[in-house]
Amino acid sequence: MACPRKLGLGIFEFKRSKIMADLSWIEAIQKVLAESNSALDYNEISNIIATTGLRTNLGFTPARTVNSYITNDINRNGNSSLFIRTDRGCYTLRTKGEIIISQEIIKEEENKTKTIITSFGMYWDESRISWTGNNPDLLGKQKNAIDTINFKKQIGIYLLHDMMGTLYVGQSFDRPISVRLKEHKSDRLAGRWQKFSWFGLYRIDDRGNIIESLNEQEPLHYRILIDTFEAILIESMEPRQNRKRGNNLEDFEYLQDGSR
Repeated sequence: MACPRKLGLGIFEFKRSKIMADLSWIEAIQKVLAESNSALDYNEISNIIATTGLRTNLGFTPARTVNSYITNDINRNGNSSLFIRTDRGCYTLRTKGEIIISQEIIKEEENKTKTIITSFGMYWDESRISWTGNNPDLLGKQKNAIDTINFKKQIGIYLLHDMMGTLYVGQSFDRPISVRLKEHKSDRLAGRWQKFSWFGLYRIDDRGNIIESLNEQEPLHYRILIDTFEAILIESMEPRQNRKRGNNLEDFEYLQDGSR
């Protein structure tokens, strides 16, 4: 059973009436899959839950939360799980028909691309940032999320963009990205950039807090580094011939929120 991805909710025969039911995550997921005529990607499940009002509290990372609930149910209950994985990141209800899943698909899911990037934002608007203070707020939230996260303590890689494209690439390890951006408001690049992108390394917990530590004891496999380099390049350069986005980084994207 194929799993449509990023095709829009219109392809599904789903009842769109606004139902402020505030169901549990599992109940909401079950309802969406029960009323869909095909297996769904967890991002689509999250979108439908949000747009139909099945839950009022979507938290900080709704798509990842949906995937986590389904994956945990499958891992915990096995053949008795409510859900069946039909493809990478795609699920349907077990009651809608048993599906034989190839070992190749299972192996692919288990070996899902890893990356050291934990969060990122693309083409945030410089004019929407309040640049007062040495460490300005960088506010963002995931698609469909209500709660905002402040990334002012995040470290990693950042890009500055002007009307022609990417103007400058920098790294921020010994001090936060927001501090480095503030410095570029008064150095030789001042006034030359209007947007910026960033890729963060610090983890985000379930409450939206930045965990200011890196597990430097854990060895990094070359594959993880290569996957990370590729993902950053694909996201930042958007090559025309790359049909996929940066190796599942979509799970970690945050949209700019707030204005001065």
